[in-house]
Amino acid sequence: MPDTFMMLEQLMRGIRSIEGIVFYSLLQLPEGMDARNRIYTTVLENRRSLHFAVEGMQLSDHTSAAQAEDVFGLLQVLPYAFNPQDLS
Repeated sequence: MPDTFMMLEQLMRGIRSIEGIVFYSLLQLPEGMDARNRIYTTVLENRRSLHFAVEGMQLSDHTSAAQAEDVFGLLQVLPYAFNPQDLS
C-alpha cells in the first residue's frame, strides 16, 4: 500500500499519550504539504515533537517546521538543478 499513512494517523490520534515520534527520515512524511501541515499543527498544538534520524532534525516549534518545509521545497526543485555532466 504505497503512500498510506495508517500508522502515522493512528499515532496522531493518540499524540497526547506519547512524547513524540521518531522517524527514520523526514521523507517518511506525506508528500502533500497540506497533510504535512496537519501533522505539524497536531504535534505543535499538543507540545510534542518529531525526530528525524537521517537528517538529524527535531521538529518542536514553528521554526523547525519551516525548516522541514524548506527541505521539501529543495526536493521539488532539485530535478531542475544544473548538472555538470550535461556539459559533456
